[in-house]
Parts: sequence; structure tokens; C-alpha cells
Amino acid sequence: MFKEGDFAGAVKSYTESIKRDPNDARGYNNRALAYTKLVALPEALKDAEEAIRVDPTFSKRIPLSRAMRGADSIAVT
Repeated sequence: MFKEGDFAGAVKSYTESIKRDPNDARGYNNRALAYTKLVALPEALKDAEEAIRVDPTFSKRIPLSRAMRGADSIAVT
């Protein structure tokens, strides 16, 4: 959904992923990216911080500064 530009749908999908496995940082990270595209920056920041809390070693997480800028060139993991 994200790659097709359906960011609201992507948020829903990643929310379901988080419900299934709340200990997987990828769900929070990817939902943060979708929130960024929707310019829902407080939500993006919350998810980016949660991804770090869940797995501080997760190498594909987005930098918090990038989440707050709403960067267009962020890749989905």
C-alpha cells in the first residue's frame, strides 16, 4: 500500500502488524514512514521512538530528525 501511495491504508496495515507482533520494530518504523507521508508528525515521532525502544539495534529505522522533517525519500523496510 505504501508504495502505491495509499498512506492511510498503509497505516492501517502496519497497525495490524503491530498488533500481531508488538516486539517487531519494523511495524513501528514503517507506520512512522506512512504517518510522515500523511504529515502526521506527532504520530510519526511517537512510532519512531517506539521502534527505537523496542529494538535499539534496528538498523533500518528512520532518524527522528527525518521523521520530523517529513522527508520524501525514506525507504520502506
